[in-house]
Amino acid sequence: MYVAAGFAAKRAWLVLFYGLIGLGSLAKGVAGFVPLAIVIGDTIMAHGGVGLKRLGSIPGWVVLACLAVPWWIVAATSAGHKRFVRGFVLNDQLLSYFGRDAWGWQTIAEPVSFAVTVLLPWGLLLPFAIRRALREADPDTVRRVRLLFVWLGTVFVMMAVSGKQRERYYLPLCPAAALLIGWWYSTLAWRGRARAFAGAWIAVVAAGVVLVKLDTPHFNATTDLHALRAVLSQAPAPLYSLDLQDLALSFNLDRAVVNAKTLQRFEARVRHAETGYLIISDRALRTQPGDPCMRRLAGGLVTRQPFTVLDPTECSRRPLSADDRRALGRAHER
Repeated sequence: MYVAAGFAAKRAWLVLFYGLIGLGSLAKGVAGFVPLAIVIGDTIMAHGGVGLKRLGSIPGWVVLACLAVPWWIVAATSAGHKRFVRGFVLNDQLLSYFGRDAWGWQTIAEPVSFAVTVLLPWGLLLPFAIRRALREADPDTVRRVRLLFVWLGTVFVMMAVSGKQRERYYLPLCPAAALLIGWWYSTLAWRGRARAFAGAWIAVVAAGVVLVKLDTPHFNATTDLHALRAVLSQAPAPLYSLDLQDLALSFNLDRAVVNAKTLQRFEARVRHAETGYLIISDRALRTQPGDPCMRRLAGGLVTRQPFTVLDPTECSRRPLSADDRRALGRAHER
């Protein structure tokens, strides 16, 4: 939409552009505004600060406000000021995206590793495309290719500083990289390029099929939930997890698994008459003080991580201590 509005001089497309940004914010919160950051960066690179006037669209801003703002108002009024500001605005939206608990060599290496991995295998051609782009002399082509560079740089930086690191979060790099490689391919003059690239594509697909076929049994062997399924079949109850991959558990069990955050918070919930099983990693369990009220029901494995299933039924019969009440209060506040 931005390209249609700017490169084709059809400003009416800006309305739809802002509408899509609004939908993105509903889907992913602050992350939905990443395309807007790309557009602002590209506009400044091309036209300077005064060029931001090109992004002005009162109808588009109205559409964006109508989509994004009402949800924030409803969340603020229903959750209360303290919970909304601290729990949603600061923790869920700002700190989780732009805050890091610690900085070190892994903080730098992890984003680079994710970006390189998500661009494979065709990302291997990206250096050749970048080298060709830096040698381009045509002003119109340079202007268009520069947008792709801004896209790549903006997305990588914003994801790299984010407190939430997942390989899939770097997928927005793929369209820009694909367009850049596709443009480089179109500049090649040798005749056999079509056959060469078609052969490479077929080889990559064939290799991928073989690797998936060989790797799937090994990957599936890293997860064993038979004992947990047996427990649930006899006595179903809500599931909570601690220090494990919630999505992997939810996917394999085909039911919701809620992150318990801490063992103390889970115990406080249980003693407040809430029921459920706790699936806790063995490494986390070893670091916790012994609690006889948590009965061990079963064990298992999820993505190479051994875990234990705890039944806190006996905990619910104990009176709440002062520490429990404080933990419960913090849990309800969150």
